[in-house]
Amino acid sequence: MDKVLSEDFELNDLYQRELVRLKLGDQILRLRRSLGLSQAKLAQLIGTKQPTVARMERDDYSGYTVTTLAKIAAATRTQLDVRFVDVKARCATGAQVLTRSKKRASMHRRRVNGIHGPIARRG
Repeated sequence: MDKVLSEDFELNDLYQRELVRLKLGDQILRLRRSLGLSQAKLAQLIGTKQPTVARMERDDYSGYTVTTLAKIAAATRTQLDVRFVDVKARCATGAQVLTRSKKRASMHRRRVNGIHGPIARRG
């Protein structure tokens, strides 16, 4: 997959925008917290260890599998929705998504550099 993405700029661009849009780590974190579950308890429910859940909740994590996401959905009594989206339709709105992503990245850099105070840790 990495080779294909490295050779096809448009596909890679779309892929990266979709990763930003999905924000799976944030969804897992919010879901876990809304149910009052600790990382250790969620890990126990899905048959893994707490550090694995902590990794999955990080913004930079990209090793999700459908199997693991399905386990999380089952453990939290939610529904996992995986679907294919027409690339042509997504490309038409992709510029808007990319613009928002760039703005978020700029704000994040300013926070990291101390312009807007320290970044609060999640967890």
